[in-house]
Amino acid sequence: MLAALSFGIFWEKKNKLMLLLFFLFFFFLIESDSRGSVVGIALAPLILFRFKKDFVWPSFWFLFIGLILLVVYTYPTWQFNGYALGGFSVQGAEVTEVFDRTHTMIERGFYLWPRAIYLWMNSPFIGAGFGSYNDVPYDLRSLFPFVVFNNPIELIASDAHAHNTFFHVLAETGLVGFVLLLIFLKNVDGLLKTKEVELSGVVLGLRLALWVGIWSSFTEHRLFTPSQMLPFTMLLALYASHRQSVSLVPTVAHNK
Repeated sequence: MLAALSFGIFWEKKNKLMLLLFFLFFFFLIESDSRGSVVGIALAPLILFRFKKDFVWPSFWFLFIGLILLVVYTYPTWQFNGYALGGFSVQGAEVTEVFDRTHTMIERGFYLWPRAIYLWMNSPFIGAGFGSYNDVPYDLRSLFPFVVFNNPIELIASDAHAHNTFFHVLAETGLVGFVLLLIFLKNVDGLLKTKEVELSGVVLGLRLALWVGIWSSFTEHRLFTPSQMLPFTMLLALYASHRQSVSLVPTVAHNK
């Protein structure tokens, strides 16, 4: 978030201190070994600056549909392994570390993401309930057709997740939660498209930070990670408050 904000201010104001801060924050990010966040901060400026402005959301859908198709391919393997909840194995195959931490990508594609899609397919409209993804083994109880809830023996208080915000939201809150999340994100993105000369650097930095959060949420659960999103949401609230106060000034002056 800090790297995105500093880069946005530099891009608009050409402030060399902000460029230095960007490289410093980016170095810290590399050292954290968070590949999802690195991909996010690489994609956000690339898509916002390199392509046409109306390409941003189509690129979101392109990646989302691509991951859905990937799960369509991996889901039968997950079923073959007995709807594995604690791991998986493929008979006659051995996971090779092609590059560092290859096993984490295998885990996402063949274990974590299929679990989320499994819950969503059983309750596509409202999901299986908050926290249901972590409450294993699953005991799905049907209320109505296509409406189920998870009733496990034990409720597990855990910060584990599907390593994909959108799949996780679909699993626990269904299409209703997914659509509400997209409406919220589109409205925030719309707010940050506004031109404001005085705060142009901050606004661009916030929009970059928003898209860093969105892109990194395809392989992590970043949109609901407090350590990443609190800096963004606090600054966003301050900016929204500023916009509101500015819009009220002409009205007050006119009434006087």
